[in-house]
Amino acid sequence: MGMNPEEMDEKEFSFWRRIGKQFNFMRNYGGGDAMAAETLDISLDQAKAMNKGYTDAFPKVVTYQRAVESTMSKQGYIENLFGRRYYISSSRNFYRAANYLIQGTCADDLKNKMIQIDKFIKDNNLKLRMVLCVHDELQFHVPDPSEDWAIWEIKKIMEYAPNISVPIIAEVEFSDTYWSEKRKVLPPVK
Repeated sequence: MGMNPEEMDEKEFSFWRRIGKQFNFMRNYGGGDAMAAETLDISLDQAKAMNKGYTDAFPKVVTYQRAVESTMSKQGYIENLFGRRYYISSSRNFYRAANYLIQGTCADDLKNKMIQIDKFIKDNNLKLRMVLCVHDELQFHVPDPSEDWAIWEIKKIMEYAPNISVPIIAEVEFSDTYWSEKRKVLPPVK
């Protein structure tokens, strides 16, 4: 390992980026060295090095995961920031709880944001409409360009999260045609 991404060609960088992403998910879902080596088709030494690198680079993630597992052992459940409880009966699956806390908190936060955005649209008598939610992304139809300003207000609603200690970043993208053709939009210059 210990390779410098700046010294890799595009194919090699893509390979290791894909391996890194797969390892990250596997690591956070309870996969160990042997599973990583087998699944990612890398040597056991490479898998061990990746695991050590992960632990060294993200010690607070490991601390968080252990704290969640300890809470699960003591209480039999964990609770997200919105009060939703997750029960996992088998200690073999406690690794899932750390992800449930994050994903569940984010999902509940997004639901609350959708309610706030709907109120904002109604309060401002906008033609703009929320048309689709895909995971953590909201799509809007803005039939009247004079309402473009509202998207930036919606961005503020999306990013406001006083009870969440990690900053929430909402990006604005736009497409005249298909979702797959969307492109980033910069905020208007004031």
